[in-house]
Amino acid sequence: MATEDDSRAGIQKAIQRFFSGESAFEELRDPSGTRFRLVRSETLPDHHRLEILAADGSWRTIMQGMRFAPAAERSPQYPDDLPFVVNHASILTRDVAGAMSMRWDGDTDGCLAQGVATQLTALGWEASSEKATGTTAFKTTEFVKGQRVLRMLSGPSVVLFDGAMPGMAGIG
Repeated sequence: MATEDDSRAGIQKAIQRFFSGESAFEELRDPSGTRFRLVRSETLPDHHRLEILAADGSWRTIMQGMRFAPAAERSPQYPDDLPFVVNHASILTRDVAGAMSMRWDGDTDGCLAQGVATQLTALGWEASSEKATGTTAFKTTEFVKGQRVLRMLSGPSVVLFDGAMPGMAGIG
């Protein structure tokens, strides 16, 4: 479904429709005019991709993702090196450069963020810094393990990422 509403609220509604399963395709235009679309795999319904319209008129995949439904146990496809939250849906994305993000929604009381942080510590990560993120409702915590750094944004959602700030993972 294409949305005519290119406001932040319109984009968020389209993304919510897509990730709730209400739609399998959303074509959007952000406020700067960039066109992108979310496309669900026809053969693997938990998989999706983010495409952007290139200058030559072709659509290019810039990110791929997988939704994990709420479950009592970690599935074989779930990354061993990331926290698993029992009975809580999550979305894993990887961009074309290999940067990863994992997102869990619905942290109304901070318990989800605390659980993710506790699991990271149990997996050998050390919390190295914590700060508020400007005027948003999110807080950033950095975790370090060897040369690798993970950042956790916590607020209404918990987003764990490496590399640059994830584009679509942080919207919603």
